[in-house]
Amino acid sequence: MRFQVTTNQYHYIVDYKVMEKEGDQAQVEGVVKRVKENYPGVKIYSLSLDRGYSSKTNDKIINESDIEKNVLAKKGRKTKKDKERESDPEYIILRRQHSAVESNINMLEHHGLNRCMDKGIDGFKRYAGLSVLAYNLHILGNELLEQDRKKEAERLKRQRQYRETVAKAA
Repeated sequence: MRFQVTTNQYHYIVDYKVMEKEGDQAQVEGVVKRVKENYPGVKIYSLSLDRGYSSKTNDKIINESDIEKNVLAKKGRKTKKDKERESDPEYIILRRQHSAVESNINMLEHHGLNRCMDKGIDGFKRYAGLSVLAYNLHILGNELLEQDRKKEAERLKRQRQYRETVAKAA
């Protein structure tokens, strides 16, 4: 069973799909369409996909949509134009960020996808959805903890400054 995830710049999973007997190349149009339908008015800046998604059709789909940066690595021999595009510094940065998605998929395994106790495809789909929910809650919890740490650090800094001011005055 294959699993496809789409994340935003904050690493939240905004779209996922359990692929049943489907190839990677057939997924691009569906991903772009689902994300645009689910997030109307949101500009998709870049779309980064594995080499397995590479095809002329998918390249055309991405280029015809209003996505600014196509980070679809080409399979096989690259033309001069492809090499030029893939050597662009912004392309390289976006391509490196793609590895975070692989990390996100690994995290999903730690949030329930590593072992599905339910039987059949419906059970797996349910586990996949719950894993995505758990993953997003984990990301949100980490963000809230970080905000609390910053507030506490600021409070301790003000407290230390107050004590120093009182000590100097005495």
